Amino acid sequence: MSEEQKNTAKKIPPKENTVVDEQPTVSSEPKGEQAEQATGANGSTASEDETQKLKQELELTQNKLNEVLDSAKRGVADFANFRRRNDEDKKNWIIFANTNLINDLLPVLESCKLAEDHIPETEKKNEWVNGILLTFKQLEEVLKKAGVKKVLAEIGGKFNPEFHEAIGEGAGEKGAIIEIFSCGFLLGEKLLKPARVKVGNGETVGKL
Repeated sequence: MSEEQKNTAKKIPPKENTVVDEQPTVSSEPKGEQAEQATGANGSTASEDETQKLKQELELTQNKLNEVLDSAKRGVADFANFRRRNDEDKKNWIIFANTNLINDLLPVLESCKLAEDHIPETEKKNEWVNGILLTFKQLEEVLKKAGVKKVLAEIGGKFNPEFHEAIGEGAGEKGAIIEIFSCGFLLGEKLLKPARVKVGNGETVGKL
């Protein structure tokens, strides 16, 4: 072998038999899908927990709001009741402030009424008499404005011991008023003077 051939043989390396190990290709897609599913499940659970927490907080807030509203309503009702009681007390105080004076005027009013009932028919058109009667009416109106009112008592009506004073009995329906001697008076709901009446004892009228 010549020198040139020797040099050429040195430059060209010998061929080697290359063996390629083929490994099976494993797809990563299933793992990705599993990861996404796991992430989605965790995210859904976290979202549900957050929603439940918000619902609980909302319910708690609503309960507190209802308590505040109930308390406010009670406060308004209590204040309204206080004002009503205060107005009633003030009204009663005004009514009863002059009780003694009114009690002193009631006999005068009764005397005026008695005098009116006994005016002769011939004098009822007399101007002077009518002027006196007008004065009696004015006194009656003054007492009425002060809260004075008459006790209900009428012939044939039922006797009521709370407002009537029985000063006698007579033939007539038992427990019924058969005669009225004097009128009774109230100041507001307070009895100043009971009506003086005669009450039936159950005997038949005209029975011997």
